[in-house]
Amino acid sequence: MVALSGGTDTDAYVANPAYWPSLRLLADAGVQFTPTTTAGGWEVVKWDELATRHPADIVLYDQRPNSLGADRLATIAGWSEVPGVRAGNVLPWNPEPPLTYEAAASFVSALTASRR
Repeated sequence: MVALSGGTDTDAYVANPAYWPSLRLLADAGVQFTPTTTAGGWEVVKWDELATRHPADIVLYDQRPNSLGADRLATIAGWSEVPGVRAGNVLPWNPEPPLTYEAAASFVSALTASRR
């Protein structure tokens, strides 16, 4: 799995799962994320390198308004090369959800429902 923010037309921002609580919850439950090279929140990766550096079978994309949306991502060549994107395994993700049990349960439920 990889989680990312749509950054810019040239760069994707790949999330470090240890930094984001919702991703850390998944990692602690055994979900395997592609490794990042940063201790901070985001690893900056060129779109044309994304599929090689993060060949994930599931992609979570940042749904916040400041991130490139699904329609814009679809026009970026490197985006369509990621295995999870080609397979249609793309889900919205909010890096800054309310930190409540209900929000965490809703996120995990949506993710597991998509995998059935």
